[in-house]
Amino acid sequence: MISYFERVRKIPLWFHLVFAFLAFLAWGGRQWWQWKQDNFFSVVIFLKGLLLLSLVCVIYAAASRRRPGFFLLGFFPSLWLALSKTQWDICAQTDYRYWTWLLLFVLSELFLFVLNDGRWMLILMSPLWTVLSVLFPFSILSFLSFGWVRNGYRFKKIEWARCGFPILGLSIWILVKGSTSYHFFWYDVYNVLINDLYISFFFLGWLGALSFSTPKASWFPAFGPLFLLPMGILLFTNTDFYIPFQQEILKWVLVFFAGFGLESFRRDMMDRSWHGWLLWFVLGFTFFGGVL
Repeated sequence: MISYFERVRKIPLWFHLVFAFLAFLAWGGRQWWQWKQDNFFSVVIFLKGLLLLSLVCVIYAAASRRRPGFFLLGFFPSLWLALSKTQWDICAQTDYRYWTWLLLFVLSELFLFVLNDGRWMLILMSPLWTVLSVLFPFSILSFLSFGWVRNGYRFKKIEWARCGFPILGLSIWILVKGSTSYHFFWYDVYNVLINDLYISFFFLGWLGALSFSTPKASWFPAFGPLFLLPMGILLFTNTDFYIPFQQEILKWVLVFFAGFGLESFRRDMMDRSWHGWLLWFVLGFTFFGGVL
């Protein structure tokens, strides 16, 4: 008898193009709605969002290869992002730092899910995370994402990343921020997690991190920013300058990671009867209320 996981392993990669197509339609719908509200349509804004969604869908497709049974991973989260006010606000900004940060962030996540050689991770991701830290210093703690990763069937030569990234992060912190620039700025994280109720997306992302990080496979570094980005905002926000869309960046990242938790719930916790599938669908649909 063919097991469930053996069946889903045979699902072709082109199947994920369906989720990409739905996300593109949803993003187009968001553009149409904004055009009806503002009487303004921007091809540049549309293409900026389209590029982000394309990379996100590729990441989810790559992640589903890493974790058997995650074949519906890209369905809800790509739609959440496509319809979210957060993505629209970031793409519509004339200040390109925020959109550039997201673009480099998703590129680094793609490398984490595609590469399994610590040496190539260090070579390819170091310039990306360096630019992220220069744009917004709260990204510096992401260099600690590799602290718990071991050599194994998932990664080889991981000591390059485990040692190289913290050294690089410390160097950038000294150059960019300096040892006297520490601040404790709690408002942005509190407002996102508590006032705007994005703590639910955070816990969903945490569930996804646990699903990918088993005792046998150790920690999966792609989920490092889920925990280290809020910590970086708490500790390294420059209180002398107002960063208006810092909260939007955090919201986008939390929604991105929440998709892994929702798929882990479907794969590992719910039963595979029709009412289990209905519960998963209703739960995913409910989260639209938090992003619109």
